[in-house]
Amino acid sequence: MEREIEGVKVQRAEMWRELTRLKEMNEARSTEASSQADKLKSLDFELSRTQARIEDTQKLLDCRSADLRNKQLALEDTERELGRVREENSKLSSENAALRRDNERVAAENYDLRKEVDFQEGRNADVSVQIRDSELRLKEKEDTLFAVRRDVESLRITST
Repeated sequence: MEREIEGVKVQRAEMWRELTRLKEMNEARSTEASSQADKLKSLDFELSRTQARIEDTQKLLDCRSADLRNKQLALEDTERELGRVREENSKLSSENAALRRDNERVAAENYDLRKEVDFQEGRNADVSVQIRDSELRLKEKEDTLFAVRRDVESLRITST
């Protein structure tokens, strides 16, 4: 039984390490998401600045058409990067939600295991009392049996 308790303790320690690892991963993901949000803001600002330059460039279309094409390519790259970053941010958010669900599930399992251990400890105490009572009754019966055998033996000796 103590092996089982030790096993449960080891399992709880492993679960605690897993929870700690998951929390650290969650914090890292949150930090990365924050960084991605800052990068997204920066890209949005860059996008608006680039669009303003495009408008100025259209005013000077006759003399700067080659420059305008280069800026349009830069804008397309930026929009693709923005889409990629938004998609990655979405994936990280869903992973974060999955990790939170796992964390909640493991916490519930830990709670259930703690309840089971408490129940088993109470049950062990009850069984120990029953064993002690049974041993006392056995001892009494053995003493009675010994006395009866002694009486039977003495009766045999006296009757012969």
